[in-house]
Amino acid sequence: MRSNHALLAVVLCAGGAALCTSACKKTPEDRERASRAQLRSASMEPQTQVIGEENDHFATVRREQLRLRARLHDQIADVDEELAALKVERRDGRYVVDPMARSAARTKRLLEQRRRLEEHAMTVERADERGWDDLKATVERDLRD
Repeated sequence: MRSNHALLAVVLCAGGAALCTSACKKTPEDRERASRAQLRSASMEPQTQVIGEENDHFATVRREQLRLRARLHDQIADVDEELAALKVERRDGRYVVDPMARSAARTKRLLEQRRRLEEHAMTVERADERGWDDLKATVERDLRD
């Protein structure tokens, strides 16, 4: 008589998957509590302090990166507020410029500024200590303008 180990393995795996799937379902209250926690954590100020040795070059660069990134995100938020004041429409996560609107030129300038600030934020996030001073000077010059 032949044993059917493969069939037994398939049945056990399917049962385990069904158990895990049913155990992971959240109630609407759990989902709402999780979304509130995400919103609360997203609205918190970014941490601008690095824990560790104060005189270490890497820690200094990281502190400067965090400060610069926070300034960039503040600038992006300011641009977003201006776009909201101009009542610029968003579709699929992108701003849509009405070419017939009186504020179309200003809206395009704001969108270009926002794009440039987001690029700087991504560059600062990926930067390391090599060439940091040049990158910092470039970004700060762009923030002043």
